[in-house]
Amino acid sequence: MHRFAYSTNAFTKFSFRQTIKKISQLGFRGMEIVFDRPHFEPKYFELTLRQAKRSGLAISNINANTAQLLKPFYKSIPSLISPDNISRTLRVKYTQTAIDLARDLGARNISLTTGPAPRGVSRKKLQTFFRSSLEQILEHASKKNIRVGVEYEPGYFIDNAEKTLAVIKKTNHKLLGVNLDLGHAVVAGEDPARVIRKFAGRIFNIHLEDIKGRTHYHLIPGQGNMDFIKIKNALAEIRYRGWLTLELYTYPHQPVRAGRLALKHLRKIFKT
Repeated sequence: MHRFAYSTNAFTKFSFRQTIKKISQLGFRGMEIVFDRPHFEPKYFELTLRQAKRSGLAISNINANTAQLLKPFYKSIPSLISPDNISRTLRVKYTQTAIDLARDLGARNISLTTGPAPRGVSRKKLQTFFRSSLEQILEHASKKNIRVGVEYEPGYFIDNAEKTLAVIKKTNHKLLGVNLDLGHAVVAGEDPARVIRKFAGRIFNIHLEDIKGRTHYHLIPGQGNMDFIKIKNALAEIRYRGWLTLELYTYPHQPVRAGRLALKHLRKIFKT
């Protein structure tokens, strides 16, 4: 039986306490916590941590993809491939803190992205920066026994399945895998079912949304062109038993309605 979670990034207009309540009332068994504003930021950190522990919801993933909370220190958000050592170190430490948070809350994994490639820097150098960042992150993850899922995203340095697989194979670490956003696969021109099979055994969490055409805009499942029956069959084929996490940050003014419609459609498809 598949377990559905809802990412907190759909609830940026609500407090974390309200977010927990609404996700639970919708019938989701878990939530993905986005380690970023408006819920997880320094002045609310301890309060949010206590609320998460008391929520009664399982944690499908700690999402360390964004890090807007680091932006006040720099003109742009520090990334794991930044040519600037200080920026890169800051992003590594932020990701390590996400790992600590995952351990504290009983989550099995975190997710991360590379961010866009800086202009004027060779791909070889960026690969070196990313590899160095990953080594530090995985060293910390090993101490906490937390899995690290790379999420590829259109427009980013790592933007498709092939590049993500190459990183996983070259790094060759048991705690490194993929946080697979199936909508991103569609935008990248990939077949989600085929991608699922490629990553068999290395999928730590799945982001679900719908996509129309190849436009990168997260839609409520059932309102785009994605073939969820094929996705369901592929997941069954590889015997995936992890979380299916709904990611609808595009509906900040109606996350409850979006979540309700999405869960209804997904339950119909997955028969849960």
